[in-house]
Amino acid sequence: MPVYIDTKTKKAFLLTTFIGSLLFLILTIIAMIVYPGGTFNDPTATSYNFLENYFSDLGRAQTFLGDSNIVSRILFTCALTTVAVSLMFYFITLPSFFKENKVAKWFIIIGSINGFLAAIAYALIGFLPYDLYGKLHTNMVYVAFSASILTLIVYIVGIFLEKSYPNAYAWAYVIFTLALASYLYILYAGPSSGTDLGRLIQVVGQKVIVYTEIISFAIQGLGAWFLLRKSKTPVINGELLKVEITKE
Repeated sequence: MPVYIDTKTKKAFLLTTFIGSLLFLILTIIAMIVYPGGTFNDPTATSYNFLENYFSDLGRAQTFLGDSNIVSRILFTCALTTVAVSLMFYFITLPSFFKENKVAKWFIIIGSINGFLAAIAYALIGFLPYDLYGKLHTNMVYVAFSASILTLIVYIVGIFLEKSYPNAYAWAYVIFTLALASYLYILYAGPSSGTDLGRLIQVVGQKVIVYTEIISFAIQGLGAWFLLRKSKTPVINGELLKVEITKE
């Protein structure tokens, strides 16, 4: 990174980011529906509890009662792998939009490299069930969210520095960064999940930030796709007419 990517490939990559994010939402919802049941406080529960079950419960090898959780686990792993790969396409493509300001481009490249680390960690979360690899699974959660916020911060700086990329996308990242920072505070210094209130805050906070993150990157990917369409170079009287994307 950076690498040359033709316009058609860029569009395909960015649409893949949007579609991958959408698939994550669909697959995790289906995984919740087919989850056999069981929570930390109530192992005998017969369905997924949005207020008590973590996302990671969908990927458990077994339920809290020891029953098989194979269907939900496969869906959860596929959801995380799909979104991780689709985000990689976005991270590969974004640096190619930054051509006017070399400093801005390097910020975006660094952010994309860090984003790759976050994406790999997200995929590993699915392949490392919490009930089998508790410590590794938890470490991947910390890596994924911590790497994500670093990516967002450098992306914000890069977009603000680049005149040809609309500031609106940076502001969207600012809003999400504040939300993610709030969740990281809860994750690292918030109430313990050992209490009912603490567990409720941790569980709900996790779902809010995960879905917010996925929707945020889906919007960014689709937005970049629209920018590509706006930046076409038409031909008038046999001469190329340069069309620039201006700040909004």
